[in-house]
Formats: sequence, structure tokens, C-alpha cells
Amino acid sequence: MRGTSANHGLCVVSMFCSVVLGLAGVYFMTKHGGEWKLTSKPALAGQSLLFLVTQSFTLSKVSRDFLSVHEDNVGRPTLAYYNQVLLFWVIALTSSMYSAATVSDVAEWTSFYTMDLVWVTVSAICLSKAVRDQSEADAFESLSKEEQPGALHDMAPIIRGTYMYKFFVWVSCLGSTAMMMALMWSWPTSSLNTDRKLLVTVGDLWCLISVFHVAKLVRDKADRAKSRQLKKQVAFQALVWASMLGSSS
Repeated sequence: MRGTSANHGLCVVSMFCSVVLGLAGVYFMTKHGGEWKLTSKPALAGQSLLFLVTQSFTLSKVSRDFLSVHEDNVGRPTLAYYNQVLLFWVIALTSSMYSAATVSDVAEWTSFYTMDLVWVTVSAICLSKAVRDQSEADAFESLSKEEQPGALHDMAPIIRGTYMYKFFVWVSCLGSTAMMMALMWSWPTSSLNTDRKLLVTVGDLWCLISVFHVAKLVRDKADRAKSRQLKKQVAFQALVWASMLGSSS
């Protein structure tokens, strides 16, 4: 349940990069003639981006408590509060999508900002889960041996993962890939010719497959039994990392 330090570190890096690059993109896409002014468009784009981040963190926490905590537990949020949080997240997402459609007339910049909205949402929810998992793992380890079985029963839904989180992971993975390709292929050939679009498409699919292999490799190395087996498979590990680096470059 605790997760690896590498996973927690990647979540932090992803969250930081998605926000910084998103705000930097807003700056450059609203810069005209070498001069930038804080008008309503960049202000709304930056505000809606940060609003989406905060609401994604809140939605992640409340959804986890609502779906995994037993109904008789006083810590379980009410349905009204859960719906309120969900409503504000939808408002934040709608505001962000409106900004994406109006902040720039250049298709490439619109695509960049749209993809960054997906990125910050995924990063916020994954980071929230990683931090929460570590906190609850520490709390479980601080309990006495007599208290741990009862606590383990209460934590079972959290350890398995809520169905909403599993659905979100699959949708974000497949949806972001499909969205990236659709946006890229919508660009005019003057921006990116067909041959390069095909190259990027193949590279993106290659990178997607390589990421799954690397994630499984890192998870297996954290397991003592599987780690001993992997020590005899040096060539396989080298191939996995070479595929990851090759697809990324």
C-alpha cells in the first residue's frame, strides 16, 4: 500500500512540471509582438488551471473517503458533500476547457493547453493518492499487533483501490493517448507533415508500451522473491530500460 519512493517522487515531479509548463505555455501563447500583458485571457487561463488542480486534489480525497470508508464510520463524507465537491470539479473543468478554446487562435497552442489540463488533473489525483497511501501506511504500522487486524479490515477497500480510481486510471491512459493523436493529426501539414505525424504516432505507442514494462519491472524489484529472480535476468532488464529510453528520445 505504501508504494515505492520512485513512484512518490515521479508523482511530485509530474505535478510540478505540469503546472509550471502549463503556466509557461499560457505566457508564451498570449505574448504578441515580443510584449506580454496580463489581460483577461491569460489571467483566466492561469486561474482556471490552478482551480482545476485544487479541485482535483479535493475530489480525490473526498471520493476515496466516500467510496472506501464504511457507511457507519463517522469519517465518511455525506452524499451531499460528495456531490458538492464533484460539482465544483466539473465547474473547474468547464472553466479550463473554455480557456483552452479562447486563449489562443493557434491550433498547436490550444492542443498544448488542452493536453496540459489532462496532465495536471492526472498528476493531482495520483499525487494525492500517493501521499495518502504513505500516511495511512505509517498510521497502520504505528498500531499495536492487536489493533492491526481490525484496522486491516477497514483498510481493505483502500488497499484494493476504489472502482472510480481504477476507471480513472484506464480512461486517463487511453484517453490522453487518443486525444494527443487526434489533436496532432488535426494540425495543418505546414505545421507538421504527414511523415513526422506517423513517426510521432508510432513513437507514442512504443513509449506507452515501454512505460508499462518499466512500471512492472520497478514493482517486481520491490518484491524480495521477484527481485532475486530478476538478478539472473540482466539482459531482460537492460532491454526494458533501453526500450524506455529509445521510445522517449
